[in-house]
Amino acid sequence: MFRKDFLEKQLETLGLAISELIGDFLNPNQEGTSGKETKEVNEVLEREFGIDLEEIRTLEPEKLIGHLANTKKLKTGKINLLADLLFATAQFYENSEKPGFAKDLYLKTQLLYEYVDKEEKTFSEARQQKINTIKDKNYESE
Repeated sequence: MFRKDFLEKQLETLGLAISELIGDFLNPNQEGTSGKETKEVNEVLEREFGIDLEEIRTLEPEKLIGHLANTKKLKTGKINLLADLLFATAQFYENSEKPGFAKDLYLKTQLLYEYVDKEEKTFSEARQQKINTIKDKNYESE
C-alpha cells in the first residue's frame, strides 16, 4: 500500500510540474515557437520520460507504444502525462512555422491517448475531448 501511495504522489507531483510547463509553454501573449520552450520541453521529456521530441516525432506509429511501455518502462499514468505534454506542444507548433511537426505530434498523441483509454479502467472526459480535438483536425495516420 505504501508503494502505491508513493507512486501516486510522484505521478501527482510530475503532473503538476508538467501542467506548469504547459501553462508557460502556451502563454497566450506569445506567438511562434522559440528555442527556449522547445529546450524546456526536451529537458522534461529527457528527465521524466527518457525521450525527446524528435525521437517521438520520427518513431514509427506502430512502434511507439511498445517503445514507451516496454523499452522505456512507462506505465499508463506516465504515458497519459506524456500525451498531455505532447498535446500542448503540438498546439504550440500548430500556430508556428512548423505545422508539419504539429501534425506528427498530434498523431502520436492520439495513439497515446487511445492506448491509455484502452488500458485504464476509468473514463476520462478530458482525454476523450483531446482525442476528439485531434480527430476534428482531419489528420490521416500514415
